[in-house]
Amino acid sequence: MSGAWHIALTDSGDGVIERRAPPRFRAAWTTGLEDLTALEGLFWTDEGHGEEDAITLHGFRFEGPPPDQAAFEALLREAVAALDEWIARRL
Repeated sequence: MSGAWHIALTDSGDGVIERRAPPRFRAAWTTGLEDLTALEGLFWTDEGHGEEDAITLHGFRFEGPPPDQAAFEALLREAVAALDEWIARRL
């Protein structure tokens, strides 16, 4: 995983991912497809290989303006790859 990413679980068990290289942002993350209706605002889901594999990023806070749509989607695919690697190391 690139040093650009910091991934953690808070004391309450919520997932947080930060990109520490431009474009810098912070977002919450969750796995699975249950309870997505409870999320407020913009969210983005990578369905992975099935419902349990899905990763949803939400609550985005960008440092500066967010990238355009194509760059945003590429950035989130990179974030999901970093999360996949982080999760796999903990199994």
